[in-house]
Amino acid sequence: MHIQRWTPAVIAVGLILIWGLSTPAVAQDDAAELNLPTANEQVDNAVPYTTIQDIADMKAEANWGPAYCIAEIPCCDLNGDVVAYMFVYQYGQGPAKSYGEITTEVKQGRKEYAQAEKELAKAKRQMGKEPAPTTATTDPMTPAVVNPTPEYVKAYVKKDAARKKLFGVGKYGYMVISACYDRNPIPVTGHGLPGFFTRGDLMKSKAQAKTGLNAQLQRIYMAGASQQWFEFKSDAEQTVTVEANTLQEDGTDTIQKAMAYIAQRDAEEERQQLYAAKWQKLELAAQEVQQ
Repeated sequence: MHIQRWTPAVIAVGLILIWGLSTPAVAQDDAAELNLPTANEQVDNAVPYTTIQDIADMKAEANWGPAYCIAEIPCCDLNGDVVAYMFVYQYGQGPAKSYGEITTEVKQGRKEYAQAEKELAKAKRQMGKEPAPTTATTDPMTPAVVNPTPEYVKAYVKKDAARKKLFGVGKYGYMVISACYDRNPIPVTGHGLPGFFTRGDLMKSKAQAKTGLNAQLQRIYMAGASQQWFEFKSDAEQTVTVEANTLQEDGTDTIQKAMAYIAQRDAEEERQQLYAAKWQKLELAAQEVQQ
């Protein structure tokens, strides 16, 4: 298998890394703005962590070829019990980039994306109307419009390039692997960076603006394939929970409803049988790859 794994060897400034070889980690440096969340790993129906790693690596290589696992992040329920692990991969053989290096690229992409949107809006105004959609183009980098001006095409291409930089498209990917046998084994495969890297700084800033104090990431709550909430706690023990997609502050009632729906759905006998079959197939495949 052509997957390498970053192993913490130092204590980074502002972040204590006391992890065993099978414990979640993320490459950090002095520029890191977001610390790792925590989760209780002693749960019922737990999948061995080494098995979870093997499955993630196997699927990552199948999706992206040789890669470097640069982050292993636990996600939990409202009780703090782990429900899944998020594995983030950097394509190629490394060297592994740190959190600070990655988020510097993300912030630059965010800035370039905002500028490209302004240029695209200006080009639209100069054309006198919203370009009519068409499927005539075969070039994926050319906007699907009728007779676009050169300025419009230039702005569109610039915006697409900025989007790829912002989300790490073509350079990173991530797998979410469930931590328990009674859950869907692989609820998410992402081609790009997860919110931990693309929006972590924005969520932390929102939490600190609310508390007026330094806030540290405590937990990442996950419900289903697409919903995540980042919980921050200030030095004064005040907590703020931010939804990763909307950047809106949510209370525990909203999170509990989402999690209750997923739990009820997953408890269905037909789904449990399906999940058991999936786990068995994945474990056997991972064992074969390791041999």
